[in-house]
Amino acid sequence: MVDSRSSRSQRLGTEKKAVAKPQAAYRQRRPLLNIAAVIDALPFRLMFRWWWGFFLALVLLGVMGSVLWLYPLRVQTVDIKVLSVDGQPGALKHISRTSLQSRLAPLTQGSMWQLDVLQIQYILQQMPWIYSAHVQRHWPNTLSIQLREQQAVAYWHALEGTLSKTGLLNAQGELFEPAVTQMPDAVLPHLQGLPGYEAEVLAQYRVLQKSLEDKELSLQKVQLDARQQWLVELSRPQQATAFSVTLGQQPFATAWQGFLHLYQHHLHSSLATLHSVDLRYNNGIAVQYKRK
Repeated sequence: MVDSRSSRSQRLGTEKKAVAKPQAAYRQRRPLLNIAAVIDALPFRLMFRWWWGFFLALVLLGVMGSVLWLYPLRVQTVDIKVLSVDGQPGALKHISRTSLQSRLAPLTQGSMWQLDVLQIQYILQQMPWIYSAHVQRHWPNTLSIQLREQQAVAYWHALEGTLSKTGLLNAQGELFEPAVTQMPDAVLPHLQGLPGYEAEVLAQYRVLQKSLEDKELSLQKVQLDARQQWLVELSRPQQATAFSVTLGQQPFATAWQGFLHLYQHHLHSSLATLHSVDLRYNNGIAVQYKRK
């Protein structure tokens, strides 16, 4: 019996040692496996954290945007600056600030967030005497507006059949049509032509006017009719009466030089009674005087 018990205990000890050795080996290798698992999982954890942070940032921005949108940042100041033709600070000449502010009042009732800057800019540019407008927000409560007024250089009479529509031309030869009560008091030349010929007539006026700088004559009117015939009206500064010069179709440079020569040598002393000069003839010039 003793032998059998001792042999049994020996067998159990041997089995425990056999089991214990792999467990010890497993315990020795386990830390290495855990480190490898952490290393393998690290990029995924970082990615998860990055996406989670990005999501939280979006939520935060959405909440802030909603709060700012609902917060009533009212427009308290409308800063209007007027620029002259050369970009220097100027003053309004044809538009009163009162009428301008009354036009802007219904457009600036909302909050700063709800202002439609492009719409305000478009509405301002529809006003006849405004050449350009630039509108900007300046936080927290200021609307900044820069304006350029139109520079009228001539009256324009658009010939359409028997009708003549009156407007003004700016320095770029563009037509704008203010109300009759807003027409300028300055003395401007009168240009006439079919719609679409505004820039061409203005350019021709400038060429002819430059050639008269030393002739004591000024252009009062330049007309291009439906038959492409050019006609001008001239006068001297000290005389109220004017006379017409028919130039015919372009090119009329030779005919115009002939008129200047005739004026300098023959017509200079009789302008008070001169009625018209016709340069459309190939071999001569027709001159008509007023009846006394």
